[in-house]
Amino acid sequence: MDKETAKEEAKEIAIAQLNKRNTETVEVVLRVMQKEITDLKIVVASLNNTIGGLIERQNQLEQKINIQKVQVMGLGPSVKEDKA
Repeated sequence: MDKETAKEEAKEIAIAQLNKRNTETVEVVLRVMQKEITDLKIVVASLNNTIGGLIERQNQLEQKINIQKVQVMGLGPSVKEDKA
């Protein structure tokens, strides 16, 4: 084997090792990113549940306010007119 062939083989081996390391690095990064995405999905789902609960609570409070308004102000003018 001459010097040129030896250099080419060494170069190919170095490139193969570099490609392997790069592939392993990319795989590690992808696993980390996938875990972070999963964690964020869990956070988003939790926030959606919280928002849903807050909207439901707001609706309940609005209904309660409407009931209290009717109780304070009476049944309203249309009902009073019917009674007269």
